[in-house]
Amino acid sequence: MLDVFEYKTRHKLAVAAGRKIADANFAVCNEKEADVVFGQLLLPLLGAVDGQPKDAHTSGAFAEEQVVVARVVSLVQGGDLDTQAQILAGLKKQLLDGGAQRMKHTVPSLVFKLLQLAQGYHAAQAEDDMWEKKCGKLYSLVRQVVIALAEADYPILAIKLFLQAALVASSTPFAKSETIAYEYCSQVCTCVPACACVSVCLCLCLCACVCVCVSVSVSVCLCVCV
Repeated sequence: MLDVFEYKTRHKLAVAAGRKIADANFAVCNEKEADVVFGQLLLPLLGAVDGQPKDAHTSGAFAEEQVVVARVVSLVQGGDLDTQAQILAGLKKQLLDGGAQRMKHTVPSLVFKLLQLAQGYHAAQAEDDMWEKKCGKLYSLVRQVVIALAEADYPILAIKLFLQAALVASSTPFAKSETIAYEYCSQVCTCVPACACVSVCLCLCLCACVCVCVSVSVSVCLCVCV
């Protein structure tokens, strides 16, 4: 139905809908609602659509609009953990396809929702025999989206998210959690060459601190970083 309007009208409607949803703290509870919110109402804000100017990301309101999208992403709350996982997995492709200018605003919200969900599976492990496998998939999604941020020339943001993810992984212990936390620390080190304003020594110290928290050998991690 919204397709009948020209881009400017669809864009204004998307901004208004996003703000209304965010201000009302409307929880997106199932895939049907996610399809309506992200697949229809907010679509003009999530990526290139017909009629959109090529320089849309240069407008003064662009960043503010993407923050609204991030707020809506943070409100995704599936009726159960598996529904939440399905919604977030669908959002991952949509947000990454939105391009680098949008990703820096929207992807962090997705990462925190994925980490929050992993903690949820860990807390409910007595009710789900597959919780470890599901946590592993979530941490894999986290790795993919944060690497995408690093490759989009946002190494500082990627470093912060990888370190946060390592800490969360350490708080949800299971068979592969230590390995996952170690991989996140290693990824931090790969971001250093692309981040001229971040001291290598500082990065190594941060990695060492995280390694202590997750019981990974500090000396081994430092060797990998170097």
